[in-house]
Amino acid sequence: MGKKRSFGSYFMQESKLIGCLLMVFIPVSLLLSDWEKFKCTKEILTNSWNIFEPIVGTITLAVAVVLYIANMRQSWEDDLPKVLTAEFRFRENNLLIMRADYIPLAEESDIRAWGQQLGAQMSGARGLKYFRIETSEKVSDDSTRKEYKIVFFLREVPKELWTEYYGAKFANLRDRDGVLDVEFEDRVEME
Repeated sequence: MGKKRSFGSYFMQESKLIGCLLMVFIPVSLLLSDWEKFKCTKEILTNSWNIFEPIVGTITLAVAVVLYIANMRQSWEDDLPKVLTAEFRFRENNLLIMRADYIPLAEESDIRAWGQQLGAQMSGARGLKYFRIETSEKVSDDSTRKEYKIVFFLREVPKELWTEYYGAKFANLRDRDGVLDVEFEDRVEME
């Protein structure tokens, strides 16, 4: 992965030329307008087009710059490392059964399959029965990664986890320096 950095520094490094052009073009377009010939008459557009032409051009440039910035933001987000948090909840009471925190993710299209695989690893059961999933994504608060979250609402608690589930614990899978480690934690800590 590339060097981690905030959107501001990414944008400044990738678009110094655009910033320089804007700093020059906008003031020059306003200075070149012929303000002395401006008269408010019926022929305002034909007589004073030389005033409005640079302004319309500047507005067009501003729209193009906004689109460019939005595209750069999307590019920056796509370059961030991706991590997945998968939660498995029991549908009847919404209690947490299993959770996998910040597991590296290759592609956004792998979210559901990778989440199911993590659930199978934590529970030891194949074919978890779920009836609904919810997904979300956001850039982390420190802007170093893109975080995806998937929540599976299970129809039943896997038999392999009955003891922990009814003992108010949940399975938590964490990536510890490249090694996935399962721990059982008290449910009240994470709610």
